[in-house]
Amino acid sequence: METRHVFWDLLNQWLEWPILWVCYWLDRQLPSKEWLMAYKVGLAGFFVLILAALFLELRRRVIHHTWKRSFSADDRIEKPEKTPAHIAAIEAARDVNRVVEPLKKAKAYDRVAEVYASVNQPRDAAVWYEKAGKRKLAAQQWALAGETQKAAALLLKEGEYATAARFFEELRQYGNAASAYEKAGDTARAASAYARAGKSDRAAQLFEQCFESSTPDLPAAEACYEWLQSESAQKALDADRRSGLMAALAPRFESAGRDEIAAQLYRASGQSAKAGTLFAKAGLFQEAARCLQDAGRIPESRRMLAKHYETAGRWEDAAKTYAALGEHRTAADAFAKAGNKTAAANSYEKAGEYYRAAAAYAAAGDWPATARTAAKVGAGDPKLEAARALLGQALFELKDYTRSAQVLEELLAGKWIDAENVALMYALGVAWESAGDPGKAREAYRKVGMFNPAYKDVAERLARCGEEK
Repeated sequence: METRHVFWDLLNQWLEWPILWVCYWLDRQLPSKEWLMAYKVGLAGFFVLILAALFLELRRRVIHHTWKRSFSADDRIEKPEKTPAHIAAIEAARDVNRVVEPLKKAKAYDRVAEVYASVNQPRDAAVWYEKAGKRKLAAQQWALAGETQKAAALLLKEGEYATAARFFEELRQYGNAASAYEKAGDTARAASAYARAGKSDRAAQLFEQCFESSTPDLPAAEACYEWLQSESAQKALDADRRSGLMAALAPRFESAGRDEIAAQLYRASGQSAKAGTLFAKAGLFQEAARCLQDAGRIPESRRMLAKHYETAGRWEDAAKTYAALGEHRTAADAFAKAGNKTAAANSYEKAGEYYRAAAAYAAAGDWPATARTAAKVGAGDPKLEAARALLGQALFELKDYTRSAQVLEELLAGKWIDAENVALMYALGVAWESAGDPGKAREAYRKVGMFNPAYKDVAERLARCGEEK
């Protein structure tokens, strides 16, 4: 506390000293205390401003020094403005001209062309390649410049017919393209180009020539097929010529697995039987049926028609068609899918499928037919036991209880009662009870009760049979 008072006293004295000295020197009266206080405040403010200015200057210099160290000298150098693109192009052209001028004087035209090509000036390069006699290179440069017509013309002179033909096709000059392809020995593409050019007679000649000499590739075959579908080809070609071309095309599409197109071509060329086979392979059974009928193969035609009905979900029609063909097994399955149980049973019986016939008759409620067909199931049939059980049921429904019981008793002889045959043993008991033989019925019920005492009403039946005895 005392130290602070000493400090302020010294500061006041120091601030008052200049004004006291001036008054003494000028022999003036000392100012008032209020004037001295104002003087001290002003002088203190002045010193504060000076200190603030010094601090800001010091801070600026420190920051500037740090910035200078954080960047390289190259970054601090002011870069010139970028040269405009058109000025740069002019300067580059001047440089190219300076390079090629001596080459032109030396008649090194190929070198001149190379220079222009290197700076992406294909038009100039093409002109100088032509002067140098290098037409193929000139054609390449014309193509790069978008001058396809000039490129194609030069390639023709150079004997590059295939490439020239492709350029003509890009230009849709199909006549020139066809001529070039023909010179290149590409008969198929020449024919296709002639077709596009509308020269149908020449196109047909070349397609025929192509197909006679070798098997055409698929693109050529597709081009010919597309052309044959066009109105111009249909008008220009007579029926025999058109049919001949289609007959030549069909095997190529067949080998490529294009069955529907191959079938259409075979049919158009008059080969109906082959067309029918391929239509069937393609799943087009109605078309197959028509072609086979035209070929005189009636049974196969009807079979294809039945398959068509199947794919359309027309099971009744399919079944009748199969039945007319004598294919009773397939007809029976179709009748079953159509919900015609009696017709299905009849067809199964005709097919020799006696157990399935019996089951179908039973489902239809035709018990005489059930008994008849179930009795036909032979000894070697894996469904023999099921058929005997069905026969027993049919005889019971026909009220021939004794025979029903005899059939079931023969079926169950020597067998242990289990979950699979307990129902048959119960049915045997019911049959003997209905036939008026309670003793045999009681024996059957007893065996059922030993296996399962709670099985249906066996306890009541067993009691009833015991009382009757």
